[in-house]
Amino acid sequence: MELVMNGPSTSPYNDIKEKVLEWFRSVPKFQRNIPNLQNELRTVILPAAIENHTLNVEVDDSGVIYFDGHEREDVMTYRKERSQRIMEYQRYAETYGYEDVSVAIPPALPDNIRLISLYRIEISILKNDREHAENEYETKPTEWTNFTRSDVVYCPVDPKKSKTLPPVLIEVQYTVNGAFFRHLNEYCLMIRKQYPMLPVAVVFCIHNTSQEFKDLTYECREKEFSKRVYCQGWAQDIYYISAETFSPYLNQQPLHPLNALGHFLTAQKLYILDIEKKDDETIKMLYEIAARVFRDEAADEEARQNAIDTICSKSTLQLNRAMSFLLEDVPEPNAQKRTRDCLQDGLN
Repeated sequence: MELVMNGPSTSPYNDIKEKVLEWFRSVPKFQRNIPNLQNELRTVILPAAIENHTLNVEVDDSGVIYFDGHEREDVMTYRKERSQRIMEYQRYAETYGYEDVSVAIPPALPDNIRLISLYRIEISILKNDREHAENEYETKPTEWTNFTRSDVVYCPVDPKKSKTLPPVLIEVQYTVNGAFFRHLNEYCLMIRKQYPMLPVAVVFCIHNTSQEFKDLTYECREKEFSKRVYCQGWAQDIYYISAETFSPYLNQQPLHPLNALGHFLTAQKLYILDIEKKDDETIKMLYEIAARVFRDEAADEEARQNAIDTICSKSTLQLNRAMSFLLEDVPEPNAQKRTRDCLQDGLN
């Protein structure tokens, strides 16, 4: 059932707002999510409002509920324009988790644009048609109606191209096993429910892979540093990349961008000088991106460390002064012992 509400913020709508707020206050935090709120609206709040004649509604033969002026031409025109603006700005807005709506997830800021561009390049490489796909994708929400959440999903910026450019799913997984394979299947099917094409997926394994998952892979001739995963019927292609698959091909000059990204993710090196292929251009770009993304966190950590160093320095100074006063004011060594030992423990 589709719900559309327009019109002034009059008393009936305030009543519904109060009912929604009551619902938020009455349910545990882990149940405060969008699907549960939708269910409460559809099954309890709105039916009660309609039954009590709180709302002026019409229901057509298809089950669509129209609220106060929905059919007016000026309302429909404004709603279309406003919806387009909302979708345009959504990428810059905060989002909220299903489990705790009080926790805001910050948007991807301009510093991340090059990282997104890198993924777009990989999308074009996957399609073997760089000019056709590069810069045609944007990120999409990754929370699904079955309460699962994938890592990164890219879809065409232009909806008209959604039938020629497939969605792309990126998954970075510490351990890849049979359970993850089943989650991957769910993610791809959820993407297919929302978009007209089966997705292409790229899976990066950081640590280890179970034999169960390895048995579901086979050689990839065009991208020999990866393996394909059997996915007939629920994905167009799935590329699996791990240290085991790309290590034999690290001598390529330059590294294929997907190979370089896999090397960067699995090496887990804090400094570029510590990574094997530090001279590769893609590796350099990835470290530049990481430096910008984590610059603020690093600055906060440095400030905390400086504060701790200052506290320790001042504490050491005060303990040394206390020790000197003790030796001056209490000349008897036996009388000094307990206090001196305590101060010395603090200095050590």
